[in-house]
Amino acid sequence: MDCGCSTEKIHAVHEYLEQHFPDYVLHDLHAPTELTQAGLPTRHAQHHVVSIRQEGVLTYYAVLRCDFQEYSVEEIEEYLRRSKFAEMVRAKRVAVAHKDEASAL
Repeated sequence: MDCGCSTEKIHAVHEYLEQHFPDYVLHDLHAPTELTQAGLPTRHAQHHVVSIRQEGVLTYYAVLRCDFQEYSVEEIEEYLRRSKFAEMVRAKRVAVAHKDEASAL
């Protein structure tokens, strides 16, 4: 993965979302912010975002905060199931996974 996120962890999220959105296409992106390193601006991504798209349907977004990615793959899989994350995404179009709990926007 070009973004530096754990490929295994993002793959676990993709597998979960693909089960709940079988006819959709998933794309990865980041919400970029600017940081300064040695006085020069550098690109930095705070969140990993998975867009969930299907032609003719408004796009859904699953936002994965950096602190969420501190979980192991197994913990991520359990978290997504326990929080009913896909249902939250479907109901509100945008849901955020973070270390404490999932929330919808």
